[in-house]
Amino acid sequence: MKLAYFKHACAAAFIVLCSINANAQSPGAKIVASKTVATTDDASFNFFSASQGATKYRWLTGDGAVVDENNLNWEYSDIGYYKVSLIAYKGQQSDTSFVSITVLRGANYGNRIVDVTNGKSQPTLSENSGCDD
Repeated sequence: MKLAYFKHACAAAFIVLCSINANAQSPGAKIVASKTVATTDDASFNFFSASQGATKYRWLTGDGAVVDENNLNWEYSDIGYYKVSLIAYKGQQSDTSFVSITVLRGANYGNRIVDVTNGKSQPTLSENSGCDD
């Protein structure tokens, strides 16, 4: 008889746990980006949250900024690779999604090349640099 009681107690506990987990779903963060590659001539990006059931949003732009909005319109001023993160909140739960974007040097970027691996600027050589081949 104790064995029968034990089986019923486990079944009841299992049902309760499944019910609790079903009600505590994470917000399912998801990012939709207008584009993932741009040049410095037009480095404006639009990021939209397609999160399920989220009530609060936090964006990490990859260049140091933090923005608490549902959607994000952001412009990057320098070339490089950026990891944009969205943290979607629903009550005490959160979920995070990422998208990688690239900003390339545009025609109007100026007369310099930036090594994106270490961020150091280097002057470019002009046609009249005075160097002979």
